[in-house]
Amino acid sequence: KEIRIEDIKLYFFENGYTDLAAQRFFDYYSVANWKDSKGNKVKNWKQKAQAVWFKPDNKIVDNSNKMVY
Repeated sequence: KEIRIEDIKLYFFENGYTDLAAQRFFDYYSVANWKDSKGNKVKNWKQKAQAVWFKPDNKIVDNSNKMVY
């Protein structure tokens, strides 16, 4: 099955991660023909996203409740 950027963006969004993080994930693995840094085929991209890309710095930030000085 073809891996589509739209599916990745939706999955990242549903898990609270940015569109930019999703795009970087897609670009990183599509350029490498969906192989990881060790040359192994990415069998489950959702699992790879959870393990490698879902980090606090890729989270969507909600600034609506923060004080502004």
